[in-house]
Amino acid sequence: MAEISRDELDEIYEFALELGKQAGKMLTDAAQVRISGGNGTQEEKEHVQKENAVDLVTETDENVEAFIKREITKKYPSHK
Repeated sequence: MAEISRDELDEIYEFALELGKQAGKMLTDAAQVRISGGNGTQEEKEHVQKENAVDLVTETDENVEAFIKREITKKYPSHK
């Protein structure tokens, strides 16, 4: 395994922080739509609705996960 320099670690850390902030905003925006009684667009409402009572994952959750994976792949294409 290759050594990671302090500068590289700092860059990864800053990237992770920014990615976390963006993902958090996606989640809080979706939560706000749910809390406000669905005063958002139809598309926003669909992102926070669950399939059924036992479904633990919303479309928003899946979109956030896809966003994180996509951004990591763009920034670090060789990351596995």
